[in-house]
Amino acid sequence: MSKGKSHTHTLGINRKGSSSSIALAVLVTIVVIAAAFGGLYYMGVVNYNPAAITNPGLSTNPITKPSSSNPLVNVDRPIPLITTNALNGSVVTNATVTILSASGQTLETLTSDASTGKVTTSNAYPSGTALTIEVSKANYVVQEFSFIVPQMSQSDVYGSTNNYQVNIPMYGLGTFSMVVTDSAGTVYTNASTTYNWTAKGTTSDTFTVTIYSTQNYAGWRDSHDVITNSDWNFLVAATDNSTHESITGAGAVVNWGGTINWIWQIPQAETLRVVQGGTVQQPGVYSFSFTVNKGSFSSGEEVLTFTPYEYGSISTFSSTGAFGPASTSLPIFQLLFVK
Repeated sequence: MSKGKSHTHTLGINRKGSSSSIALAVLVTIVVIAAAFGGLYYMGVVNYNPAAITNPGLSTNPITKPSSSNPLVNVDRPIPLITTNALNGSVVTNATVTILSASGQTLETLTSDASTGKVTTSNAYPSGTALTIEVSKANYVVQEFSFIVPQMSQSDVYGSTNNYQVNIPMYGLGTFSMVVTDSAGTVYTNASTTYNWTAKGTTSDTFTVTIYSTQNYAGWRDSHDVITNSDWNFLVAATDNSTHESITGAGAVVNWGGTINWIWQIPQAETLRVVQGGTVQQPGVYSFSFTVNKGSFSSGEEVLTFTPYEYGSISTFSSTGAFGPASTSLPIFQLLFVK
């Protein structure tokens, strides 16, 4: 990415040319953390940060509090940054940090230090400037944050040539497994175990899909593409290879090109797994249930295919027929039905 050119996404999620790259999620808000807690966080004294589960955002670490005798003043300075694991406070090294203007122009691209996770912008930015900060690294969730360059308290201005340090929280992209059970507790294996309508003696049954996060201090984190004003979510979409059966209980139903897609959005907080000192702080387990109706199915085999999507977008799919890239951390699962 070169200075002054329109921004294209890193990590292969390309905004140019393909509508499949535009996805949907919740706008990441900016959070200011009190200086005392911020200092502990940066030093690693605070290991597990429960607030990071539900309240992600950029934070700065002012040295002194502003007051009538120590007012906030505008500055035009470089901004020091540090990339950290939001769940355990450890530094994330060699992360790519892209600074963009409010209109989406790439202003500079940086790499956090290989030892400290720190890096300082090459450019100076005036207080009040609206920026977008994007952070990415292999095996981490790509995130974008809206950021307003802060003022500094007057006494802090004289102690440094930079603005306040900005903490950029990052979330490891977890690995996941999926288990499907029916109302009787029967467990189904991907593309091998079959559900037999005749043997079950019913025309409908309720199934439960359980997704397990299998990697510590990792999972999924919703984010927002500030430039395209689209969201990035973790979705699971189910499709049937026929029109005989139907599903009730999906979070969304979209008919695209004659194919019905039953879609569930996986809540971000439920995917994050944290085990510390042998104690499970956050299990990283989420389940959803739905009912399959046999309908007019009378012979052969029907396949219900569950496809996970990272950076998925229900609204984009509804208008373009493209979800975004398929998940690389949770395999496709097929549930087989016979009469």
